[in-house]
Amino acid sequence: MEKTQFQVEFNWVIDVLTSCVTLDQISVADNLFNKLMVKWGGKLDESRIYTIGVLFNKIKKFQSNKTKKNRSQNNRSVDFLK
Repeated sequence: MEKTQFQVEFNWVIDVLTSCVTLDQISVADNLFNKLMVKWGGKLDESRIYTIGVLFNKIKKFQSNKTKKNRSQNNRSVDFLK
């Protein structure tokens, strides 16, 4: 039961992360992930903690790059309109 509840909570954090459109929102998702790991870290084995951390960080990096790219394109659009 606990693994299922962890999976539900982890999936929710990933949903929050993938819906972020600003770097501040990504920072909030990062804080949520850290709180999740504090809550569940003692109940998970080291290899699972590592795997979950790697997965989260890959998604976070992708989302951060996507956010930065969108912000850069928006700045160019504004410059073009001037």
